[in-house]
Amino acid sequence: MALKEEFGGKVEFVIADVDSEEGKALASEYGVNLIPAFFLLDRQGKVADTVVGEVSQSELKRKLEQLAR
Repeated sequence: MALKEEFGGKVEFVIADVDSEEGKALASEYGVNLIPAFFLLDRQGKVADTVVGEVSQSELKRKLEQLAR
């Protein structure tokens, strides 16, 4: 994952397997109904942006850059 390498020091990435018990709990907590789903959290842990469905790497990068400021 190129974005994980690029933003590794600034952004924490959590990937959840929605077939696992832990992943199911996380999906339920965030109300995930469709995958892929991306939740971008601010420094306080609040959801700052949500992207559901396919998204280009460039669009996700733009959102991460805004959040990492």
